[in-house]
Amino acid sequence: MNNIKAVIFDLDGTLIDSSQDLATSVNYTLRQLDLPERSLGEIESFVGDGVQKLIVRSLGEKHEEYLEKSLDIFSKHYGDHCTDKTTLIPGISSLLDKLSGQYMLAVVTNKSSKFTLKILYFLNIDHYFQEIIGGDTLSAKKPDPVAIHYLADKWSLNTDEIVMVGDHATDIQVGINAGCRTIFYANGIGEARGLTADRVICSMSDLVSSIDSL
Repeated sequence: MNNIKAVIFDLDGTLIDSSQDLATSVNYTLRQLDLPERSLGEIESFVGDGVQKLIVRSLGEKHEEYLEKSLDIFSKHYGDHCTDKTTLIPGISSLLDKLSGQYMLAVVTNKSSKFTLKILYFLNIDHYFQEIIGGDTLSAKKPDPVAIHYLADKWSLNTDEIVMVGDHATDIQVGINAGCRTIFYANGIGEARGLTADRVICSMSDLVSSIDSL
């Protein structure tokens, strides 16, 4: 029997499939600036480190002077369209039903909190989480461990009683930095980038058994 008492989830690629809406807003932004659009695969590879990094990567080094204007255009468009095609990863609702009676649950994402809250409310899973922390909620984003330390302190837990679940190298790294367990979801939109998680799953239906095995 392990000592896990809390489960923290990443958002994009872990709880939700938001690729289409992100790509639509990125390419809308690029069109407004008469810049070449990006493919869905490219945009997915840019996700995971917050809106600013997403836009910087989408612009490319030659066009970084457009960053401030791009952020304004993207934020307005995405704010209006972030729930158009975004869906839950298969099995998430039933998974959260199972976990909510057994663990403290939280979302820690690098996505801006205003988008995060709107999406979770729209998809009707916001009520499962005791805490929802966006990339602009605290003083730093993942892989800085500030959010995990904040939750550990608030819940009076040691970090080794917490598991971080995500689909991106940033999620593994923040777990390592915080001293908590990590589970990597390999069918999300991110990559492990050579980092090793405590467990790897290809389906969210395997998460409960993976937590039990830690």
